[in-house]
Amino acid sequence: MPVGRLARSIVCCLALAAGAAPVFAADEVFISNYYGGSIHIFPRASNGDVIRTRTIRTGLSLPHDVAIDLLHAELFVPNNHPAGQNPAINAYDLDAGSTGVGDAPKRTISGPATLLNRPAGLAVDSVHQELYVANDVDVNAAILVFPLSANGNVAPSRILQGALTTLMGPIGLALDLAHNELIVVSYKVDDGGSITTFTRTAQGNTAPLRTIQGPLTGFNRPQAVALDLVHNELIVANSFFDNTLSRGALLTFLRTATGNVAPIRQVTGANTGLCNPIGMTLDRMHDELFVTNAASNPACQPSMVVFARSASGNTAPLRAIGPGDNCDLNNPEGVAVTTTVDCSDPMVAAGTACDDNNPCTQGETCATSICSGGTPITVPGEIQDVTADVDKETYNWSPAARATRYDIVRGSLAALGVGPGDGDEVCFDDMDVPSVDDATVPATGQGFWYLARGVNACGAGSYGSRSDGTPRVTTTCP
Repeated sequence: MPVGRLARSIVCCLALAAGAAPVFAADEVFISNYYGGSIHIFPRASNGDVIRTRTIRTGLSLPHDVAIDLLHAELFVPNNHPAGQNPAINAYDLDAGSTGVGDAPKRTISGPATLLNRPAGLAVDSVHQELYVANDVDVNAAILVFPLSANGNVAPSRILQGALTTLMGPIGLALDLAHNELIVVSYKVDDGGSITTFTRTAQGNTAPLRTIQGPLTGFNRPQAVALDLVHNELIVANSFFDNTLSRGALLTFLRTATGNVAPIRQVTGANTGLCNPIGMTLDRMHDELFVTNAASNPACQPSMVVFARSASGNTAPLRAIGPGDNCDLNNPEGVAVTTTVDCSDPMVAAGTACDDNNPCTQGETCATSICSGGTPITVPGEIQDVTADVDKETYNWSPAARATRYDIVRGSLAALGVGPGDGDEVCFDDMDVPSVDDATVPATGQGFWYLARGVNACGAGSYGSRSDGTPRVTTTCP
């Protein structure tokens, strides 16, 4: 009679890579679709007309900007409606829209006490636990400040508003926590727009510390602003919205510039792929600018383009998402990026999850500008509870703690014991589930043995021990 297969499996410890980034620290780009009522999420390095990995829709209506709180793994999105027509700020889990997570907001700021009126621009201050909101109106324009945890019909904790502020159509916001300043772009003031800088905690009818405004600036309905503290620069998306004279530009000024000054460089021209740039964010880790093209100009289509931070002139983007049906961008406006956390960034709060690049620790957080405090982990122990299905083709075992993948070795009973890597052995490696299917049938009168181990970034586990206590070793699975 033929000898049946023998399933004998020893699993070694399998652990998650120490410091492995959680879901919310994945390399992703979040893009708001103003008329699509959605947030599309793509891999950060996407290029071309690609399909998004997930979408957030619930609770959204005319979503404008997007802002991220890494400390609490949350995404903030405004519904850009006027007062009396349900303006709101929605807060979502950063992995909202993922399988099994859902996309409903976890909190919503809404109601007459909030004073929301066409909320458009957002800025998150994770360090001081505050959310800044720009009301995009001509008269009584304001910057409202709420606690990050605000929910429901709540009044702002601070309001920056009044004639001295010179705010009119405020839309782009940036926080400079190194210099304790708030930077605001207004696009409805004289001379085509302005950049005003206030102290971070400014409130009431307070004049700005500095103002960039005048014909030399080249402003034409500027929108988003990005702060580059490393190079001491401000970068502005100059939208030329509803204007066919230009498809827009990116203008760069010194952070401390004031008055009627020209930009120190600009990205503009047919090669740039710009088309009414509205949203923008700086990816400090990769030194890149992500820019959304709302494409109000009928000569071009909606997209999101990426430039090197230092790009200048009529420069082609490094890559782009869209245009096209797959990416499904519809008047994209806000954009935000998640990537490797930089603990030295003043915007990153203490306690933010990070990765110290040591595969044998996990749970690190930022503290005093350093990623530290991880818990050491080790490789897993032996595989347990191995079973064979009745077809003798599928073998299963209990998941090993901290395992990210498994290696399985099959060998001939005629050549037992195991290793050192003989020709009778076959490797099934990098299995992502605690199971293996093998339809190979042993010759009549022969049989197979199977061993499994867990593997992680910290190393591979053991195949177990021989009867004399020495470890089983084979080079079949590297």
